[in-house]
This record gives sequence, structure tokens and C-alpha cells, in this order.
Amino acid sequence: MSVIWRSLRIMEEKRQELLENEEITYLRAWDVYVIQKKGGYRFSLDSLILASIVDLGSHREVLDLGAGSGVISLILAKRFPDLKVFAVEVQREMVDRLIRSVRLNKLEGRIEVIQSSFADLKGIFKGDRFSAIISNPPYWPKDFVRNKDMTEEELIARYEILTDINEFVEVSSYLLKNRGKLFMVYPTQRLATLIYTLRSRRVEPKRLIFIHPDRKKKSEFLYLECIKGGRESLTVDSPIFIYSDSKRGLYTREVADMIGVRDELVDKES
Repeated sequence: MSVIWRSLRIMEEKRQELLENEEITYLRAWDVYVIQKKGGYRFSLDSLILASIVDLGSHREVLDLGAGSGVISLILAKRFPDLKVFAVEVQREMVDRLIRSVRLNKLEGRIEVIQSSFADLKGIFKGDRFSAIISNPPYWPKDFVRNKDMTEEELIARYEILTDINEFVEVSSYLLKNRGKLFMVYPTQRLATLIYTLRSRRVEPKRLIFIHPDRKKKSEFLYLECIKGGRESLTVDSPIFIYSDSKRGLYTREVADMIGVRDELVDKES
């Protein structure tokens, strides 16, 4: 009973950070608490997979471009205890939630939150500043918007409303040291545009993983590692399948182990 009571007390203390229409999402795989808005922008599986795959063990700092809810920054700070994270987000309300999430997780000295557009970062950091950048950037051009019920916060996070892939890559190339690494996820449908844009800024794709809903469906998004000033040499790793059968909603063991899914949601035969 004392353990249960202590857990409830801790959660009640954490809820004191919440404003109206907010809630806390707990990610047990990393012991991370994330404040999210009910009915607004919420992080998705692609961010969890990105934060799980990336290896930053040799880096002392990383820049999270378009940090959103801060879930990637928070996970990275937990995974790599010696890592300093700079989390950049343009939207004021999301910045406020991110700051409170950092406080909830007692990571104030490890994560620095910066409110800025991508373009304005040139006035904050000198060029060639970072050895590593990570991002889950806005995926789609603004003329791809189909859901008219999305909030402004969701639209800016998911679509190229305030920025686009050209600006994202240009700023990433400016901020990366020579031989610095860019880690990102992006829609498979836009792979040709992504690679063309990266190479035009001397950011060379080096490692690619296609991510599929299940084995019967085509890839919907991908994980990509790049090196600024790297030579041409791209390795395509084995694909990742999220579900053993997306209709049944059971995760593959690989993804379950990656993101800490409960056993009852895992296909035992996968």
C-alpha cells in the first residue's frame, strides 16, 4: 500500500503543473512525463521511434529542431545521462508546456528550451555549432491540408506553414559542424525531395530505415541519418514493422521493446 500511495502522491504533485485542458502522458520505457494538450497537438509514434533508434553516445550536445511537446528531448536526456539538449520550438504555448515538462522530469540542467523559428536560429547560434541535430520536422506542404478541423497548433506542427524542407535543411547545414550528424524521420512519399534538398546543402544521407505499419503495407515514414560533408555511401537497413497485423492492433516484439508497450498489446509470435 505504501508504494501505491507514494505513486499516487507523486502523480498528484505532478498534476499541479497542469493548466486547463492539459494532461500528463507517462512513458514507462524511459520514466518520462510529458504534458500534452487535450484536443490539440500530441506526439506520435514516429517521434518515439526516432528517439529510440538514434545513438548519441559519442555526443555531448544535441539540437532538437522543432521540439513540439519535447518528447524527443526528454527521452534523449534520460537515455544519455551526459548529454545536453537544446530544444527549439516556435509556438509559445508548446514552449510553455515543454518548460513545465522539463521541470516535471527534473531535467532543468540538462535541457535548455529556446523559443525560435528555424530562420532566427542564425542569430542565436554561430555556424558549425553542433555535432548532432535531431528532428521530426513538419512533414507536408501546406496545400496538402485536408482536415479543416485541425487546430492552428496542429497545423503548424505537421505542415509547412511557418517553414519548409528547404529552410530546415539550410539551417541544419549551417548549424552542423563539418562531419556533424543529422538524425530525422520523414514521410517516405517525400524521400526524393528530401535527398535532393539534403545533398544540395552538402548533407549526405548515410543510413536509411523504412518503417511500415505492418508487413503487408508500404512504408509510410522513414528514419534517416546524414553527415555534413560526408561521401556518397548510403546503407539501407532492415525495415521496421510497427504491427504484426495493423487491423488487430498488436505490436511487433521489436517495436514493443523499443517503446515499452504493455505485454497484452504485443503479438507473442512476432
